[in-house]
Amino acid sequence: VEQLLLLVVGPQFAAHQVEGLVATAADYGVQLLVFPEYFTAQLLTLGNTRRPMAEQALDLAHQVPRFQELMRDLALRFRLYIVAGSIPSLGDAGVLHNDSFVFGPDGDSSWQGKLHMTRWEREEWKIQPRRRLRIFTAPFGRFAISICYDAEFPELARAAARRRSPRTAARSGS
Repeated sequence: VEQLLLLVVGPQFAAHQVEGLVATAADYGVQLLVFPEYFTAQLLTLGNTRRPMAEQALDLAHQVPRFQELMRDLALRFRLYIVAGSIPSLGDAGVLHNDSFVFGPDGDSSWQGKLHMTRWEREEWKIQPRRRLRIFTAPFGRFAISICYDAEFPELARAAARRRSPRTAARSGS
């Protein structure tokens, strides 16, 4: 899915728009649907956009459970794998990370954290990198996820290939 600017008039309306994208992909027989980095950032427009970006990122992190529920339900209902873009999420000790959640048609879920932060993410959003590359397994094969700037670092693709993951789902927010 290319970045689609959603008209966000409320969380429920945005959920209906995402459901429409997933339904369309399922109609085409898609097995793995990949949304872009910071796909959820448009939800920031529902709040006070004049606050510091770090506060706004923290607000998005508090939406993670609702976001996970929506994407898990869509993966189950439409019987496909969804790489749900990325969203700021809280890690250990309240540290913010940029995580991409993966949902399967059986209800399973996992996540991949962004490993290389941009200066903007570090300085403005106060987001810290994760440290581990995960490999996901599906009936169509194994795959890894590179989140935006991570794709600029070939060692991640080499590490995935060494772990017998010939496919990498890479999504950029731009």
